[in-house]
Amino acid sequence: MKNSLFILCLFFSSLANAQAITEVIYPRFIQGVGSGNAADDRKVPYACRMTVTGLTANTTYRGYNKFVTDPTLTDNGQGNYIIVDPAGAGTFTRVTSASLATVGRYLEFTTNAAGNYTGWFIAEPNIATSHFQPGTQLYFRLMLNDGAGGAFVNTRVTASNPVTVLGFGATATTGTGIRGSASAISVAKNFIMLYDNTSATGRPVSGTFVESDGTDESIANGYAPFYANNVEGLNNTWGSIIPNNLANGINNISQYSLGTATLISACVSVNGVFGSTNTANASGGLTELVLNTSCTVLPVSLLNFAGTSVENRALLTWTTASEINLSKFIVESSKNGSDFSAVGSKTSTGNNSRYDFENFLPAGLTYYRLKMLDNDGKYGYSKIIALTNNEKETSLMISPNPARNELTITHSKASAGSMLRLYNANGQMLASKQVAVNEVQTSMDLKTFAPGMYILKYNNGKEVKTIPFQKL
Repeated sequence: MKNSLFILCLFFSSLANAQAITEVIYPRFIQGVGSGNAADDRKVPYACRMTVTGLTANTTYRGYNKFVTDPTLTDNGQGNYIIVDPAGAGTFTRVTSASLATVGRYLEFTTNAAGNYTGWFIAEPNIATSHFQPGTQLYFRLMLNDGAGGAFVNTRVTASNPVTVLGFGATATTGTGIRGSASAISVAKNFIMLYDNTSATGRPVSGTFVESDGTDESIANGYAPFYANNVEGLNNTWGSIIPNNLANGINNISQYSLGTATLISACVSVNGVFGSTNTANASGGLTELVLNTSCTVLPVSLLNFAGTSVENRALLTWTTASEINLSKFIVESSKNGSDFSAVGSKTSTGNNSRYDFENFLPAGLTYYRLKMLDNDGKYGYSKIIALTNNEKETSLMISPNPARNELTITHSKASAGSMLRLYNANGQMLASKQVAVNEVQTSMDLKTFAPGMYILKYNNGKEVKTIPFQKL
């Protein structure tokens, strides 16, 4: 019996510490090589930002990223990659032969105190016909060693959502190259995300980085001519691919910083027109769209944005270096990472400020971001962070149902001021009862109430739970 209990403990412990990957900024399309022949290899880079969880705290891991066609299989996938070193100036290293044993061929990172790591990842398609063919659904996969200097793949973590392979062409189901002309606002090694909505919500259409990154994206290495000739090695430029079937084109071009993924600038167009170039319903294929944009530099320089989970509370902090014409920070949360709503705000207090914000953290995973609003109504967004509350969602149970004279309510442990309230079917409150601190079960007398349907609400100061019942 003791052995069985020990095995169960190990099993549930492994579940609690299961390694996983969360999609922070995860573009929907990646360029494909066409026929799979080397002569048709016309690459552009793909960039995304991911969070790896469930690792050992304060531990250094090795890893590399590829794409797989089936997330249930345990292969290492296909594709080349460009390592983004998170330390110092963020050195970029292009790798065409994956290895966890050879220095320079793997990403090396150290987890935080929670066993997590968030960073940028860059993929490069190769000519594997079974993977990077247009129309294929691919899944981002990160291979990791054991965190103890191991030279072999110990764990594979895979994204939940697919990325669609897109080939260059003139038809509605293909894509067109796109690049930004040199602009001082675009900073080398920052990341560019192209969105098909003005507010930059949901998954971007495509993502890339700002040149010059120090790696070789030349025609000799299979890159598209427009990228190799007009982007590669040219400071303050970038290049990517977009689908031809975007009715409103690209509506937001966001630049995120290399180090913290802070939103640096945003170019917004409701109709997809930037300067004299229309990105809607493109059909150029390898004849790229050239954007001459005048992006809006955000009114705040955000140094960091972080959060921690303490019991059922999210504790958010952020600091700024400069705040120019800034009105306030609006704190937004989301359960799916795409649909955000405001949960509070902080008024700007000027340059070199620190802000703290506390919010109820529901069970499971919750995403947070800052909407930075200036006095002219312009705004931008911070990076998205994810916090987890591993406690079970507060339950509310009643017995019996239907009830006659008395109702027994089982609820979460009550804090000071916790209340039970009784409503009729029309929403009129008929009675209330304060719940004793630390109680988890309370009774309510129903003798004076007429038969019918009622609604009971329990408010513990953190959340409100509702349950209907019938009175006989």
